[in-house]
Amino acid sequence: ARRPYDREAQERQPRQTTRFVGRVQYDGTEYVGWQTQPSGRGVQDVLEARLSSLLGGRVYVAGSGRTDKGVHARDQVFHFETPAQESVGEGGEGGEGG
Repeated sequence: ARRPYDREAQERQPRQTTRFVGRVQYDGTEYVGWQTQPSGRGVQDVLEARLSSLLGGRVYVAGSGRTDKGVHARDQVFHFETPAQESVGEGGEGGEGG
């Protein structure tokens, strides 16, 4: 079962994470809206599954707003956090960006 986003729990955790912001555009025809819902697949579910797969661990996404079933978005903003040592794009010596 999916754990709901808990801002207070996030703020109690030590800041050993890196927060990323993302922007997404989608056709909402096949979705129950932005947010995870028991009645079907939300855009949030798809983003969390893909990011979790890419980053190799469970990723929770928090959106800046929500949409209803069938509503499209042109520029939906969201954020997610990863453990600092696993951050994407932090190139060290000899790595990209370093």
